[in-house]
Amino acid sequence: MKKIILLSSLLICNLAVAYDDESSEYKVSPNELYNAKHEVLDKAKQYAQSVACMTTFDEDSEGEMTTANNVYPLQYRKMYSDSGVSGSFLVLWGGDVGCMGGSGTYSYSLTEFQRMSDTRPFTVLNTDLLEELYELSEINTRFIQDVSYNDRTKILEIVSYAFAPNDSNSSPSYKYRYNFTKSDSDAWSLSKKVRLN
Repeated sequence: MKKIILLSSLLICNLAVAYDDESSEYKVSPNELYNAKHEVLDKAKQYAQSVACMTTFDEDSEGEMTTANNVYPLQYRKMYSDSGVSGSFLVLWGGDVGCMGGSGTYSYSLTEFQRMSDTRPFTVLNTDLLEELYELSEINTRFIQDVSYNDRTKILEIVSYAFAPNDSNSSPSYKYRYNFTKSDSDAWSLSKKVRLN
């Protein structure tokens, strides 16, 4: 009788484990994340070149070329072992949005792309997060120096230059680091602003 109870218990445990494996998310490999970032990068290039001139996807760009290093995964997952990566990714790119051609019309954008499931394409969720972050911090979007996102702390860090009182239109001299955090309700807030020089 003890053997039957033990075997029954093992069978039930195995079924429970199998059920949990099917309903849980699977680990995303570095290669899968690499491929997803390149998918997002391709979508970002299409989007940027449809709304701006002289983008950082063009060879004649004013800024450094946008690469997969400028794609920042905010959250990503796989629902099944054979499914693709879904989630939200930010892409930093620069260009003259609207092709206005002015002396101060070239700036940077942080466009957010999202894919709800592996059967859907990546689509634009937020055309420019920097506009929202400007409202929180008055960050200068023309002179973005560096962007990073820490997946563990959920902090988006941006380094940008700002104008001192006597600076010219093209030469800001103050350098700041801005830390932004995202709440559970998906609202960004400025958590820290530090002058670096």
